[in-house]
Amino acid sequence: IVNIDVTCLLHGYHGDTSRTFIVGKVAPNVRKLVDAAERCLEEGVAAAYPGSHFGDIGGAIQDLADEFGYGVVREFCGHGIG
Repeated sequence: IVNIDVTCLLHGYHGDTSRTFIVGKVAPNVRKLVDAAERCLEEGVAAAYPGSHFGDIGGAIQDLADEFGYGVVREFCGHGIG
């Protein structure tokens, strides 16, 4: 598994993006985890809209992670970029 995380600062705006790639053959449980994490990210992005609350976004991610049989490590949830 390779994770590429890129951050930038331009004209006072901060950006941060990350992408995970599977290289070579991996065990089915590894593929399931990576796929679940990607789906959870998509669910979180879909829950982020004007008027939504951070708790709603986190809740959407947590609910889907639970469906996959995973959880969220709360100590590693989010970070500042500015």
